Amino acid sequence: MSFPHGSSIAKLARIHGLSKKARIRLEILDFAKTHPVAVTCRRYGIARSTYYRWKKKFNPRNLQSPEGRSRRPKKVRKPQWTSELVEGIQRLREEFPFLGKGKLTVLLRREGFTASSSTVGRILRYLKTRGLLKEGEKPRRVSATKSPRGN
Repeated sequence: MSFPHGSSIAKLARIHGLSKKARIRLEILDFAKTHPVAVTCRRYGIARSTYYRWKKKFNPRNLQSPEGRSRRPKKVRKPQWTSELVEGIQRLREEFPFLGKGKLTVLLRREGFTASSSTVGRILRYLKTRGLLKEGEKPRRVSATKSPRGN
């Protein structure tokens, strides 16, 4: 693992516009060229497995290689529900604000929609996160008889 043209790592990292994390990784890999791996890991406070993973990914011809890559999936699933279903759930929820996903599913089936209660729950969460659902305060239950507590 040698660096091109024997240049200083810090200088190359600045020229290539690397992030701070990538520059630290390069510095660790450079230090490890002249010191044992155990000493390097102890000095920088990293695990040996981390060092060897960075070493494996490092390509001396490409100084962008120590940059971390996104862990987000390249393809993210899109919701499969229709806008009519979302509007139906929103309308029913405004009409019956205290019904949950199970009872809303029954009412939707009566109107001709086919959706599972899980899908209805996901749509309710979708509407709540976007502020499209107004959540009212649930009424408190009052007992018919008052019993003294702790007396």
